[in-house]
Amino acid sequence: MSLARHLVLPVLGLADAARRWPVASQERAQHNAMVASTDAARRRVERHEVETYLERLELARHHRQQQHHDPHHPPRAQHF
Repeated sequence: MSLARHLVLPVLGLADAARRWPVASQERAQHNAMVASTDAARRRVERHEVETYLERLELARHHRQQQHHDPHHPPRAQHF
C-alpha cells in the first residue's frame, strides 16, 4: 500500500462517518422519543388508575359516614 493511500483511507473513513452521523443521530433521537412517549403513556394510565381507586375509596368512606349519621339507615350490626 502506498503512503498516500495509507494516509487517505483514514480521512475517507472519517468523512464517511461524518456523513452518516446525522442520520444515525436522528434515528437514535426517534428511538429515544418513542421510549419516552411509551413510558409517559404508561405513567398516565397508572395515575388514572390510582386516581380512580382513591375516588372510589373516598366515595365509600363518605357513604359509610352518611349511613352512620342517617337516622333512616341505622348502622349495621357488627359481628365479631
